[in-house]
Amino acid sequence: MQNEPRRVHMGERGVKLADFCFRLAGVDLPRAERIARDTEQQPLRVRGLGAIALRLAENDPPGARRLLASILREELPHPLVDDEFEPFGYPGLAPPLTAAWLLPVAERVDAQLGRECFWHSLALRPQRPRAGALDDQDAETDIRLAMMLSRYDRRAARDLLEPLIARLPEFGRPTLTGLKSRHAGAVTANCRSVERTLLAAVTHIDPHWAIELYDGLPPEEASTLVGFQVVEALVHTLSSHGADRWQDEDGFFHAFSANYWRPK
Repeated sequence: MQNEPRRVHMGERGVKLADFCFRLAGVDLPRAERIARDTEQQPLRVRGLGAIALRLAENDPPGARRLLASILREELPHPLVDDEFEPFGYPGLAPPLTAAWLLPVAERVDAQLGRECFWHSLALRPQRPRAGALDDQDAETDIRLAMMLSRYDRRAARDLLEPLIARLPEFGRPTLTGLKSRHAGAVTANCRSVERTLLAAVTHIDPHWAIELYDGLPPEEASTLVGFQVVEALVHTLSSHGADRWQDEDGFFHAFSANYWRPK
């Protein structure tokens, strides 16, 4: 239990590190790079270096391209096993989502590196099925990855979600197979939210598709708390415009946003 505080705040630490490195790179680039590279956790290290690349894009585009290329080719091919950064424990820090986090940076820096980053995010998905994986653990990663990729390729994002759509009713009534895992409590607390997150991701791709799926839920499911949360997801996503639909809110993870970082 001694590592619980670190686990709980890991996502927030990633945002704060990115903000800090972005600001510091404007006044002391070597120190910013040193702090980012000395960060022990690879998902956080990627965020720190990615923020520096974004800052460099303002005045040193070639330097930004070199740094982003080094992140893609030196950091991402060697991700930490996601036993430590499972989606339920750290929303947004699983290896595929760490790669996708760089896409808005690559968009500013170099289109070719952006395509490389896009395919990295898909290639880092673990093979299915995984022996011993908890129910819906990989589904959570695919849902959030689809939400992020829908900004760039709606067809690829839809391909990630379509295999999960047939399972939509069971997300509200999950059957857990890994109850002895140290993650059992977190999974139990989060598994019912997979349904609403899936609907939020579908809304990013095609709002009409999302409404059709919601209308198709069994009446008893649509009338539960999860059903109301699905409506909340639809309303939040459809009422967000421009960057607000894709980026985090005030530095904190939001269930209905793709949670792309933006400098504060």
